Amino acid sequence: MKKNTLIGSAALLGASLIWGTAFAAQKTGMKFVTPEVFNALRCFIGCAVLLPLILVMSRVSGKPVIPQDRKERRVLLAGGAACGGVLAFASITQQYGLIYSTAGKAGFITSLYIIFVPLAGVIFWRKSCGVLHWAAVALALLGSYLLCSPAGAALGRGDLWLLACAMLFAGHILVIGHFSPLTDGVKMSAIQFFVAGVISLILAAVKRDSITPELFRSILGALLYCGVCSSGIAFTLQIISQKYIAGTTASILMSMESVFSVMGGFFFLGEKLSIRELSGCAVILAAVILAQLPASRRPEMRR
Repeated sequence: MKKNTLIGSAALLGASLIWGTAFAAQKTGMKFVTPEVFNALRCFIGCAVLLPLILVMSRVSGKPVIPQDRKERRVLLAGGAACGGVLAFASITQQYGLIYSTAGKAGFITSLYIIFVPLAGVIFWRKSCGVLHWAAVALALLGSYLLCSPAGAALGRGDLWLLACAMLFAGHILVIGHFSPLTDGVKMSAIQFFVAGVISLILAAVKRDSITPELFRSILGALLYCGVCSSGIAFTLQIISQKYIAGTTASILMSMESVFSVMGGFFFLGEKLSIRELSGCAVILAAVILAQLPASRRPEMRR
């Protein structure tokens, strides 16, 4: 059991590393194409990566790829469509935020989704939050102020996009939390990537965005990393790890994504943060970990 726990922890830490460094790849892609185009291509790649996994799991389990039961099939499609719709707008707002912000700041601001999920329960379902979570909210506000307003000014355009992204990802987690116990998570994830890709493609068409073969080659590396690694491989690692480690441990390991985003921005993009901004990162990380300590449940797949 200890060996399995160690393997599971290493797998989830690897997933967090991929997700964190993917911010650098996402920002690189923004130099050549619009957020809608990049997100559409990324989501379609993520869907394609999961399809072989679904076929293998279907063969091993002996169950058909498409559920035969009408109710089960309806729940699967509804869950995939709902999750994909929210994911599309969450990912696009994140891409817009990366245009105006650094990869490191984007990782920490996005991680605030962990703070927003319980707050949504308080606002919409009148659920109570513990003292530790309210303390985490206070720390998150302080950390956001230090990170987003280095000169004490108002929030920048990129910061606002990323805060909206964190709220949408919180909604994404709540939607997944509703549907995931009712259907196959991997199949639902493939559907959500497809739906998110279609929505992003429609938005790109409305804006009359386009991509040439030359631009596609310019972003191919970033697309493959985000689509194959961030969506496909990291999700598979998360599935493996959740079989062996507790929810609280999993959540804390997932919060390391924000730390890796700063490292990725520094090593791959040459981004540097001031002492004030680094202090804000540290305070937000403390808030994220504090918010997860009382919880036995963990966030579902976000990519």
